Amino acid sequence: MYLEVVDPSSLLLTTPDLTLYEGDSAAFQVQISVRPDPLPRDVIWQRDGITLPSHTAKYHVSRDGRRLTVQGITLSDEGEYRCKIADTVFISDSSTLTVKRQLIVRARRTTVYTDLGESVVLRIDLSPAEAYQGSRVLWYREHDILTPDGTRVVSSEGDTVLTINQVVRGDMGLYQAAVTFDGVTRSAEIILRLYSEWRLVYWCQQFTVCCSKP
Repeated sequence: MYLEVVDPSSLLLTTPDLTLYEGDSAAFQVQISVRPDPLPRDVIWQRDGITLPSHTAKYHVSRDGRRLTVQGITLSDEGEYRCKIADTVFISDSSTLTVKRQLIVRARRTTVYTDLGESVVLRIDLSPAEAYQGSRVLWYREHDILTPDGTRVVSSEGDTVLTINQVVRGDMGLYQAAVTFDGVTRSAEIILRLYSEWRLVYWCQQFTVCCSKP
């Protein structure tokens, strides 16, 4: 195959280094300055020197071969991506893909019931496991930040657990745990309700159903 070099940087990867999260899509673009234009089948994409397939559910190469899309990236997709032209010495510079784990924050229970004077525990779970050690957790009630006092309101286990002792009516409402890990913030919500009020609503509903029967 004879190719004329039109530009000294005959294959220029125009995509900068990428830092993305698990589940994202990564796209790489190459500018080819050789004549005649290589056939799309001769444009080869590689990761760490290994040739990638061109048309699968995960990898897709555009019709002209100049764009590679990687769907649903995982940690195994990290590496240096390059483009080359088959059976020639032409190979592009590289673009490095770094994949970070997606932060997931879940409430152990989204609605928690308690009674006045009792103690109640609100708990969240984190993924990946590293987030338990390297995250920052802030608790809010009705969008106002909570400051644990170490006695009545206590946070523990890396702040993923909030304990409220001697519950009062003013403790009821919407709680939110905002977690920041590796530059990303996610949150989970928990509703705290009184058993007594729930029982009252339940029996009122039952009474209404019974009275509505002929």
